[in-house]
Amino acid sequence: MRKIPLPKSSEKVQLQKVAFDLVEKMRNGDLVAFSTENSYVVAADPHNEIAVSSFRELKGHDPKTIYPVFVNSIEDLQPFTVDVSDKTRLLSQEFWPGMLNLLLSTRDVPPHNFGSTETPDRLIARKPKNVLLNLVTELVGPVIYSSLKDEAGAVVKDLASISAIQKKRITIAIDNGHIKSSKTTTVLNCMNQQFILEREGSISLWELKKVVSDIKES
Repeated sequence: MRKIPLPKSSEKVQLQKVAFDLVEKMRNGDLVAFSTENSYVVAADPHNEIAVSSFRELKGHDPKTIYPVFVNSIEDLQPFTVDVSDKTRLLSQEFWPGMLNLLLSTRDVPPHNFGSTETPDRLIARKPKNVLLNLVTELVGPVIYSSLKDEAGAVVKDLASISAIQKKRITIAIDNGHIKSSKTTTVLNCMNQQFILEREGSISLWELKKVVSDIKES
């Protein structure tokens, strides 16, 4: 695993240079570790079958597991769902990039089932506050991701905590130092235009209802 320091937001040329390199690596099937608001995650290009297989083996999950995706824009999800609407667009405009996960129904088969061996009936997506990661998704499209865990099962907050096995499978890790935040994401079910709050995290129901008033609690 090769570590690369996360360029500053002001270093636009360096950000683009690193992004182009990561895009090439991910399209070729490599796994990349990124920092998010509350943890380090591993990400893969769902269009690459080798990457999806390696990603699934790294996580050691049930093959039927469907992984969430990072996107650059909610419009990136148009090919896979009918739930991109005026209301979901308003929500993404207000809370993306940020800690809001939108749960949407699927209408077409996503590339390699977003990491699953079965066709998913739903997808979970958000846009994180990571400029480099957003540049990558702008070029690649949606990428599957999952939080990295250390050998004790705790969420990885710095790259030193990544296990030896994970380091062998991850090609590049973008080093953003130690992540201090323990905030959780908010999960909003938007399937079939029925807006139901499944988990209230750092974004509250009150904040969501200011944008879409008919959101209900589960």
